[in-house]
Amino acid sequence: PGRYTYTDTQPRYDLKNAVCHNVPMVNGTEYAPAVESWSCASLPISTPNSVSRKGEYTLIEGGHTGYGFLGITVNRRILVLGEDAVVICDDFIGTEPESVTQRFHFGETIKVHEHGAYITGEGNSSRFCMHSFAGGVPHDIRTEKSIFSRHYNQLSSCPAADLTAANTRSLTSILVRTTK
Repeated sequence: PGRYTYTDTQPRYDLKNAVCHNVPMVNGTEYAPAVESWSCASLPISTPNSVSRKGEYTLIEGGHTGYGFLGITVNRRILVLGEDAVVICDDFIGTEPESVTQRFHFGETIKVHEHGAYITGEGNSSRFCMHSFAGGVPHDIRTEKSIFSRHYNQLSSCPAADLTAANTRSLTSILVRTTK
């Protein structure tokens, strides 16, 4: 994620890729590939989006048809449970994908640790645990460094978590703040 440069250079394309934007991906492909510094080959049509609130709970839902060329519509639901938990569920509607990925980027000061089907993270003022599921079954999540640009002309890295699964129509990740 970020705005490192607006020039026609490789870092610009890398930062525009879906893998840098906390969005679900299908078969490791771009749904809106960049064709130059300022344009994409296509822009997907969004499906109806909604936000519902009740007390301390918020449900956000939306999707897009960017993988229509594969016969797949992507739908994401985010359920915020007060200040301590978030559930992110991605559904892949239509043709069953070969593989699907959820990727999440964390702040550059967050330390992330793998524990198989979950990760833990720690920052200056908080800790969290993130559990992941593919088709409702616990699934391993991997961490790595990703490129990142918080400020123009400053390229850095941040921790990222990847949940990739084969032959499933849903991925779910649950983030829970733990006490420090």
